[in-house]
Amino acid sequence: MSFLIPNFFSVYTFAFLSRYQLSLLKLSKDFSLDSTHGVTGIEKRILYTVVVIHPNTETGFPVAYCFATDHSSEPIVEFLTFLRINGMNSNKITIDVSKTELLTIKIVFPSVCVQ
Repeated sequence: MSFLIPNFFSVYTFAFLSRYQLSLLKLSKDFSLDSTHGVTGIEKRILYTVVVIHPNTETGFPVAYCFATDHSSEPIVEFLTFLRINGMNSNKITIDVSKTELLTIKIVFPSVCVQ
């Protein structure tokens, strides 16, 4: 499953996950949202990764990815909304220290606990 927000040449967002990853995402009630800068040689690109605890290994397991060129909340809102529509339902989300991520999560999941 994937989506691409239009306007590819100036601002774009591309997210993807496999059916297996989606099945694990649907099972989990807690997840972590991590952002990584500088993952390509192209300036101002960011990679968001959603990680859950795998039920068999009990270790962190990435279940969804999102590349974006825009560091505002819009790509994260689109990404998390895409995941919510496809079955993600969370009680707790762990993030790095990021006001943008915190505000965005509260838009998409207003009642979730953010750590």
